[in-house]
Amino acid sequence: MTEEVIHQPDESRFIIRLHEDQEPAFLAYIVSDTDKVYDLNHTYTPPALRGKGVAAKLVKHATSFAREKGYKIIPTCSYVAVYMERHPEDKDVLRVE
Repeated sequence: MTEEVIHQPDESRFIIRLHEDQEPAFLAYIVSDTDKVYDLNHTYTPPALRGKGVAAKLVKHATSFAREKGYKIIPTCSYVAVYMERHPEDKDVLRVE
């Protein structure tokens, strides 16, 4: 599977779609430029893409994107919170309250 993560800032999400007519997997966020934070609040993976690491790829991309911009993330989505527990290499972008 050779999926590419696409950022859709106007829709506040990152997506992966294998085919143009396919429903995308996505990671939605709320951004606060004032606080320099991305609140990663919802992931969705259509049934045809589940179990293939697609959601993990979206979160990995979002953490790298936040890091490059100098932003932190809030893992509001339960999947993102579990991902962060399993991937300590990305904890540097977590917002600590």
